[in-house]
Amino acid sequence: MIDLQVVEFASGNARGHFVKGLTKCISEERGSLSHYPEDWERKKKAGRRLFVPEKSSSYGVFLQRPLPEQVIEYCQQDVLLLPGLLTIYVKRLKHGIAVQLPQSSNERIALY
Repeated sequence: MIDLQVVEFASGNARGHFVKGLTKCISEERGSLSHYPEDWERKKKAGRRLFVPEKSSSYGVFLQRPLPEQVIEYCQQDVLLLPGLLTIYVKRLKHGIAVQLPQSSNERIALY
């Protein structure tokens, strides 16, 4: 398992003590991603409208079968970009830091 947030934090772009969310990572790196879909933001917003409680929606939409197409597209948008983000962050890692990442990931998992 690879904790992309830990890899991003360790890549040297981190400011503060918190990891970034996936949407922020994608937004910041979209110019460096080779396969950034032009309609990524539109599909993300459309999907969020279906489950964000602040918009009178519910996470229960993820329990519906079949899943609504907008929810599938919402999830696909992120998954398709994960390998590209990982490649970007790994290239930025300083020598020797990568060996510490599994322990950092395991520590985060233990918190939950």
